[in-house]
Amino acid sequence: MGCLVDTTSRPGLVSRTGMSVVTAVDNIVGAVRLAVASMREAYAASGSSVSCIHEIWLQQVRFTGLHALTITAAAGIITGAIVIIQSMAILPQVGAADSLGKLIALIVIREVGPLLVAFIVIGRSATATSVELGTMVVGDEIAVLRSLGIPPRAYVVFPRLAGITVATMALLVYFDLAAVAGGYVVSFMFVRIAPSFFLGSVAHHLRAVDLTATLAKGFLFGGIIASIACYFGLSVEPSPTEIPKAALRTVVHAILLCLVADLVITFASLGR
Repeated sequence: MGCLVDTTSRPGLVSRTGMSVVTAVDNIVGAVRLAVASMREAYAASGSSVSCIHEIWLQQVRFTGLHALTITAAAGIITGAIVIIQSMAILPQVGAADSLGKLIALIVIREVGPLLVAFIVIGRSATATSVELGTMVVGDEIAVLRSLGIPPRAYVVFPRLAGITVATMALLVYFDLAAVAGGYVVSFMFVRIAPSFFLGSVAHHLRAVDLTATLAKGFLFGGIIASIACYFGLSVEPSPTEIPKAALRTVVHAILLCLVADLVITFASLGR
């Protein structure tokens, strides 16, 4: 008998791809709705409820921001040093000093920094948040809150949403400062650049639109990461085996969405 070509795999692949896209969009819409609902319910809270929400927010800021200072500083210093080392290997020795500050401003502060900080937050806080909320769902703690008349989205989602967003922006500023410091140390080792010259070069090439785009990325990335983590954490089935799956979905979706958001903001800021 002759060989027959199996044509069933291609429609199956297209169908699976389409279903994956539809599911991803549905998850994104669900995360946005969850974030908006949590802000609405938190805004309506009053009295002792506000102090409770504020305390949870502070705990989230400490975990996401304060506890990640060491790894963020190390990542910033190493990144700044790598950028300068690579530039010194490519740029000619004479006249290269004037371009070092520009490289730090454009490559690290505007582009690389926000993504690396987002990845740090995803690896630490997003996974921890999704696991924590998933455990609360499996342990019926969310159901208990509802039975007591306590809105879970105001007490569980909003403090984490606000805390992760604020902490991400703070870590981004801290990362940039560390990257500038790391870049200067390497620059001084290679070409003995004066601090005033290096910092002046960075400030000269760092435009207002660059700072705006960087802070916008930090704010948007933090909101994306927190919303995705809370959404998948609260969407787990009542089984302990679903918790690590929620953490995995959180990481995948958060990374992809941050990359897409970074691309959109970068295109939007071109030519300004």
